[in-house]
Amino acid sequence: MGTAIKYRLELEVDELKELRIAYKYFAKAMNQEDYLDEKLLEKLNVAEPHLPSYKKKECTKIATKVRQDKAKKKIQNAINLMKLEGKKLTLYSIAKESGVAYQTVKKYITINEVN
Repeated sequence: MGTAIKYRLELEVDELKELRIAYKYFAKAMNQEDYLDEKLLEKLNVAEPHLPSYKKKECTKIATKVRQDKAKKKIQNAINLMKLEGKKLTLYSIAKESGVAYQTVKKYITINEVN
């Protein structure tokens, strides 16, 4: 006998309510109250929201900060290099030179800051 594969559904509160109603309605329509899988019905009735832990939230904040700092450093290095080479500074050219997305460059600097 193989191992059971578990699936996780992500449902909004309204979707969960509708699923509970539909499941019960189906059993009544089939005239088989005992048709309901008791384990599934129990899971539907006791389902609770899955919220990230405090530790996960903090780790996500740290990872985001590290990613932002790396992007800022790449942008600043590209600006410095382009100034040394005498290249024209535009948001697009900075993005291309730094390897960072245009929107990221736009988020962290304005062209007035670099000229």
